[in-house]
Amino acid sequence: MIPLQKIWPVLCLSLLLAACSKQKNEEPLVAGSFKIVSLTTSSDTLMAWDTATISVTTNLPANLIRWEADHGTIIGSGSTITYYAGMCCMGTNTISCRASGSDGADTASIKIHITPWMP
Repeated sequence: MIPLQKIWPVLCLSLLLAACSKQKNEEPLVAGSFKIVSLTTSSDTLMAWDTATISVTTNLPANLIRWEADHGTIIGSGSTITYYAGMCCMGTNTISCRASGSDGADTASIKIHITPWMP
C-alpha cells in the first residue's frame, strides 16, 4: 500500500491543473450549405469618430447574426450595423460577423483603418 504522504502531492497537483485549465467556449463549426456571400463596408478608412455602415449577405436566411470588433463600437444588430472608433482605436481594426441558419454557420471579417481626427 502506498502511503498517503506520497500520493497527496500528486493528487493536489492533478486537482490544481484540472481546476486551472481554461476551456474554450467556442461554438462548434457547423457544416452545411449556409455561407456568408459578402461582407461590405461603406468605407474601409475612417477618421476617428466617423462612422461606417457594414452589411452581411448570406446565401440562405440567417437565424442569428453576431458582430464583434477588436476595437471600436458596434451600433445596431441584424444584417446591417454602424461602426465607429475613437482616437484610442487608431490603426487597423477587425470587425467580425458570425451568421447561422438552419443549414450551418459561417464567419467572415473585414478590416477598417482608423486615422486621426482632423477638424
